[in-house]
Amino acid sequence: MTPETPDDIEGFHEKGSVVSDISGALGAATQATKDHQYSKKTKSTYQGHIDRGKAYAARFPEMKDAFVNISYATLMMLRAFVSFQCQENNYSHKTAEGIRSAFKRYFQETFGCQGDTWKCDEDGNWSGNPVFDPPFVEYMASLKNRDKLSGVSKQSLPMSYNDMKNLMSYLQKEETIGQHTESLCLLFQAFATAGFTLWTSKGRAKIKEPFSHSRIQNVLDIFTNEAGLLEHRNGRFSTHCFRRGGAQYRLMFAEEKWSLKAVKWWGGWSEGERTGTIMRYLLDELVRYESGFGDMLSPVRNDSRHSLFMGGASATEPITQLPLGIALEGQRRETDASISSTRTELRTELQQLHQLVSNVEDSMVRKLQTIIYGLPGILEASMSQVSHQQGEQGREIQEISTKGALYLKKMWTVSMRKSDPSKYSARKLIATEFNLLGRSEVAMKEVHGGALSLVRDLIASIRETKRQRKRSREGQEDGGEEEVEEEEVEEDDGGDEEEEDEEEKEEEEVEVLVRTKRRRV
Repeated sequence: MTPETPDDIEGFHEKGSVVSDISGALGAATQATKDHQYSKKTKSTYQGHIDRGKAYAARFPEMKDAFVNISYATLMMLRAFVSFQCQENNYSHKTAEGIRSAFKRYFQETFGCQGDTWKCDEDGNWSGNPVFDPPFVEYMASLKNRDKLSGVSKQSLPMSYNDMKNLMSYLQKEETIGQHTESLCLLFQAFATAGFTLWTSKGRAKIKEPFSHSRIQNVLDIFTNEAGLLEHRNGRFSTHCFRRGGAQYRLMFAEEKWSLKAVKWWGGWSEGERTGTIMRYLLDELVRYESGFGDMLSPVRNDSRHSLFMGGASATEPITQLPLGIALEGQRRETDASISSTRTELRTELQQLHQLVSNVEDSMVRKLQTIIYGLPGILEASMSQVSHQQGEQGREIQEISTKGALYLKKMWTVSMRKSDPSKYSARKLIATEFNLLGRSEVAMKEVHGGALSLVRDLIASIRETKRQRKRSREGQEDGGEEEVEEEEVEEDDGGDEEEEDEEEKEEEEVEVLVRTKRRRV
């Protein structure tokens, strides 16, 4: 037979069954639950709430047994005690939660109240736990909303490095020393300096303390408020602030940062402390900074931490090596393409400029040739229009190309030369000088300057230049011979046909040389 109730277990125990061993094991399990379900600190805190609740009920004779026996008075007294602690003593919702948890455990262990409801049946019997009474549950929710609306956090703020500097500067001012005495200011400076290593989350020193925790907290409230550390901050500084601030400083902001294990050891955390709890203490300020968006309207905000889902890229966001390399490679390619394009454009522009200059030079040469060779009957023709033919009178039509200017030399007959020998001599003199200067218009301008405007002045300049050249070659010779020679050129040479024949032969030889050179080209 299998035992189904505690009475069955008791009966089996009396018969000497093996169930007696199970009963002992169950008793040991119950005792272990009582001893180790809650830590010593938690059990001490819960017992303090129960004692204060009973003391508060003892103020009212008709309610003194409200927590001794379960009744309607229990519900009213529980709500009244929480209201007294949180509203008259100005405790937070966390204190109310602590009282609720303490009485929930008290009702479970003392009266066997189990479950998460509280109701009365038709016979007047209560079932459940009084802390789940609907009016009490609603009151607890209202306390939580009240703390949210008040905007004042009851959580201890961390004492940062800058806060510590400002606090020390305030404590060393003469006005502060005169107001609070030098001994108190020095004492608090020493306390604040060693607060990280001396104080734990319980708020008590590890060595004997000369005065109470409330006294230290009172002085801490006064000094932090007067030093302006609470400006624009939601919360207050408690003795625990040094532990939080010191741990955060050593882990994240110190020049020589500590490891997490070292911070845990110096901060007094146990080896079995949950990592989430430690990270909440250490990274609370960092997480709050990264998850807050209070600086969105600031013109100098750091946008890098706002680049989240659907967020735009930040202009100040630090760049990594891979995107930087890709960007530089793209920039290099764009630069190479731009240089190549610019080089091509410059080459094209230079070619166009060269062609333009050539056209200008050709035009100027044609004008100069028109001045020099502008005789009646001169013909201009393209290369396709000129052919090497023999005329009926046996005269060969020859061509000479000088930068695009074509003329038929044989069209200038002997009779034409005899009809106007002075003009022929003048043009011959100019042509000879132009050829001598390499057929360069620039050279003509450099040598003869402004004499190019009139043929008469140009003839005079050429003659003078020839005299100077002759003197430089032959030394200081008599200039009269040159003048006689020049005058002979101007004389009528119509009767000297032998000289003209020699000149024609020379010209024909030149023409043959030009043809030969062109065929080679």
